[in-house]
Amino acid sequence: RTGTVVCLCQGSDRSLVANIGAALKCEKSFVEEVLNEFTTSPKFYYIEGFFIPEKMDICRMLYDKYSQDSDTLLITNLNAPYIVKTYQKDVTWMVMNADIVFGNRDEFEELATINGFESMDELFTHLFSTYAKGTRQKIVVVTDGANDVIFYKGDANGIESDSVNVPIVDKKEIIDTTGAGDSFVAGFIFELIRGKDIRECIEFGVTISSEVIRTIGCNLKKRSN
Repeated sequence: RTGTVVCLCQGSDRSLVANIGAALKCEKSFVEEVLNEFTTSPKFYYIEGFFIPEKMDICRMLYDKYSQDSDTLLITNLNAPYIVKTYQKDVTWMVMNADIVFGNRDEFEELATINGFESMDELFTHLFSTYAKGTRQKIVVVTDGANDVIFYKGDANGIESDSVNVPIVDKKEIIDTTGAGDSFVAGFIFELIRGKDIRECIEFGVTISSEVIRTIGCNLKKRSN
């Protein structure tokens, strides 16, 4: 069966205890079998941080075989500081090789620390300095709770950065922050698939996550458009 989770909430804080279920059984051969059935090549592969433990053979296969020398984008999400700290080598490899990387400030600061950098800026300079994939640019998106979302884009030739404002949500309206980060990424990728630019992708991600935190669980109200 698929995963199950117990979530304890107090205000805007939460604590999760999870059993990832079927994801633990996912094998490289199964993934390859599914991909071989595709009639067209996917444009994106999204690998979240929680998938990395025990599954790096699949992550490397997706990069080596389907992303490294193609237009397919590899996208990853740090997900949690303990994932970054516990699986340092694997997470660092994913971040170095991914075309788009999501994470919050705490996660990126942890990543910087374990790799011997004094700041996130030093980490990002290193990440972009080794990125060279044709005309593509690497994108790093840093969320920070209710603070602005900062994004970076560039390659070995240089980096640009900018920020997107996060509208304030009244604390009384915040019911459950479970899935806020994941829904932000989902909103971003949804707009990315539709061909929108980075700022528009982030703005929609913020809109989706602000709706999710107003309800129990990672759920959305039915949208008319």
